[in-house]
Amino acid sequence: MMLRENAVAIFELLAIDPTPLGAHPFGGIPNAYELSIAGLLVLYTVEAQTVSIWRIRVDT
Repeated sequence: MMLRENAVAIFELLAIDPTPLGAHPFGGIPNAYELSIAGLLVLYTVEAQTVSIWRIRVDT
């Protein structure tokens, strides 16, 4: 359950601040970021009013 709760918290964070401290540009793709937080690695893109999450995986 903890990972699910962490994922929801990350989604809420990205809705408020799409490039929080710790987010890094990803792969030279415009507006793409990776964020490793709360035991998860999240890959996503940011557009004017949208955050699109590509992948979530357990960060080992």
